[in-house]
Amino acid sequence: VAAPGVQQGAYENSNVNTIEEMVKMITVTRAYESNQKAIAVADQVMNKIANEIGRV
Repeated sequence: VAAPGVQQGAYENSNVNTIEEMVKMITVTRAYESNQKAIAVADQVMNKIANEIGRV
Protein backbone atom coordinates (compact mmCIF):
# COMPACT_ATOMS: atom_id res chain seq x y z
CA VAL A 1 0.00 0.00 0.00
CA ALA A 2 1.53 3.26 -1.11
CA ALA A 3 -0.14 5.62 1.35
CA PRO A 4 -1.91 3.79 4.17
CA GLY A 5 -4.37 5.77 6.22
CA VAL A 6 -7.78 5.86 7.81
CA GLN A 7 -10.74 7.66 6.26
CA GLN A 8 -13.86 8.30 8.26
CA GLY A 9 -17.01 6.96 6.59
CA ALA A 10 -15.09 4.92 4.02
CA TYR A 11 -15.65 1.23 3.37
CA GLU A 12 -12.83 -1.16 4.08
CA ASN A 13 -11.80 -3.66 1.43
CA SER A 14 -10.61 -7.04 2.56
CA ASN A 15 -7.70 -8.96 1.07
CA VAL A 16 -9.69 -12.16 1.56
CA ASN A 17 -12.18 -13.77 -0.80
CA THR A 18 -14.80 -14.86 1.75
CA ILE A 19 -16.57 -17.31 -0.58
CA GLU A 20 -13.32 -19.07 -1.48
CA GLU A 21 -12.28 -19.27 2.17
CA MET A 22 -15.69 -20.64 3.19
CA VAL A 23 -15.43 -23.36 0.52
CA LYS A 24 -11.94 -24.24 1.77
CA MET A 25 -13.21 -24.40 5.34
CA ILE A 26 -16.06 -26.74 4.35
CA THR A 27 -13.60 -28.95 2.43
CA VAL A 28 -11.25 -29.16 5.40
CA THR A 29 -14.14 -29.88 7.77
CA ARG A 30 -15.37 -32.74 5.57
CA ALA A 31 -11.86 -34.19 5.32
CA TYR A 32 -11.52 -33.99 9.11
CA GLU A 33 -14.85 -35.77 9.61
CA SER A 34 -13.86 -38.46 7.11
CA ASN A 35 -10.55 -39.06 8.90
CA GLN A 36 -12.34 -39.11 12.23
CA LYS A 37 -14.65 -41.87 10.97
CA ALA A 38 -11.71 -43.85 9.59
CA ILE A 39 -9.94 -43.65 12.95
CA ALA A 40 -13.12 -44.78 14.73
CA VAL A 41 -13.40 -47.82 12.43
CA ALA A 42 -9.72 -48.67 12.95
CA ASP A 43 -10.26 -48.40 16.72
CA GLN A 44 -13.21 -50.80 16.53
CA VAL A 45 -11.15 -53.27 14.52
CA MET A 46 -8.28 -53.09 17.01
CA ASN A 47 -10.68 -53.63 19.92
CA LYS A 48 -12.20 -56.65 18.20
CA ILE A 49 -8.74 -58.09 17.49
CA ALA A 50 -7.70 -57.55 21.11
CA ASN A 51 -10.86 -59.26 22.36
CA GLU A 52 -10.40 -62.22 19.99
CA ILE A 53 -6.77 -62.68 21.06
CA GLY A 54 -7.89 -62.57 24.69
CA ARG A 55 -10.29 -65.48 24.09
CA VAL A 56 -7.66 -67.76 22.57
